[in-house]
Amino acid sequence: MRFADYSVYGQGMAVGIALHEGDMGWWNIVLNTLFCLSVIFVSLSGAVMWWMRRPSGAARLAAPPMPRDMPLWQGAVLVGLAVSLAFPLAGLTLLAMLVLDVLILPRIPAMRRILN
Repeated sequence: MRFADYSVYGQGMAVGIALHEGDMGWWNIVLNTLFCLSVIFVSLSGAVMWWMRRPSGAARLAAPPMPRDMPLWQGAVLVGLAVSLAFPLAGLTLLAMLVLDVLILPRIPAMRRILN
């Protein structure tokens, strides 16, 4: 079979695999490297932002205080729903974290002390 014989979905998958593997030239390797570096940056900057916003003197995994004004929370919920529809496994992960946060963690006193 040749590339032209594939369906549109098959062609998209073939191009996606080549992009993922960096088989489309030096520019593809540069883009993949930039993507990997951005994931590392986001991971590290998230930890730094949490460290800067943690309650003063807290040596435990305390969440920062909730802001009084959150004008963009509805947009964040819409983005979360869109991501959940596009990627069902991501939606399942969001749902699992919600269940863990709302139903399970409040019932375990040791976890409440560590996380609050």
